[in-house]
Amino acid sequence: MTPPRLLILTTALLGTLALAACGGGAPIAGTAHPTSSSSSSHSSSPTASSTPHATTTATAVPVDPTILFTISSTVTLGTGEVGHIVQTVYEPVATLPNQSVVESLLDEQCDGWRANFPSAEYLRTTVVTTTDNGAHWQDWVGVSMNGWPVFTGDFGSFQAYCATVRALFPGTSEGYSPVPAGGSPDAAGGWATLFYGFGIANEPDHPDTPQPGDTVLSDCVIALSADALATSAIAQGWSSAPQAYPGFTCDVNR
Repeated sequence: MTPPRLLILTTALLGTLALAACGGGAPIAGTAHPTSSSSSSHSSSPTASSTPHATTTATAVPVDPTILFTISSTVTLGTGEVGHIVQTVYEPVATLPNQSVVESLLDEQCDGWRANFPSAEYLRTTVVTTTDNGAHWQDWVGVSMNGWPVFTGDFGSFQAYCATVRALFPGTSEGYSPVPAGGSPDAAGGWATLFYGFGIANEPDHPDTPQPGDTVLSDCVIALSADALATSAIAQGWSSAPQAYPGFTCDVNR
């Protein structure tokens, strides 16, 4: 295994979440402007803008060797209140300490997952949110690991089960998704093919750029471990991939 380090790739103001529901086939990113629909079918991904990430590489720092990558962003409400969100994704494992709970949730929320993953490993993510003034928010910031994800902890429902969830501020949640056991991260269903990150939920007719009073995301940082970069060509491309809606998303693999 390569040394446990994160190579920091930073982006400025990034922009609206593509959300996906899972349960019947290969994971596909969904619509740019989520609605209240409870459909569990996938929809097509949005067209990315031509503006790439502004990326830099910082000094690598020691971290938990099981971390694949992290995604973090500052969240600013239209009122000016400021918070922060961090998603950490860990290497797939064959067993989980709470595996019976996770599998029960998958059975309940992700119809067909056992047939799609006859030999599965489990990808885990943690999502930690804070607010600068300690206030409690229930703003519509979506968090994805799609995938066939189920979540526990501090989160709210969004469009459908086995899909993106809504972050609560402050709070901590964990998400889990099966991936093919022993497979390449870049192969179908591998961890590097899934959709991760954050987005602001707007109505379909909302402008694609932030307006006065909007909640916005900024200071997006994608931090990839040396292992992630060494094993995944897809992950290597995350630093240069454009965001579809600057100000509304901080994500990868739309």
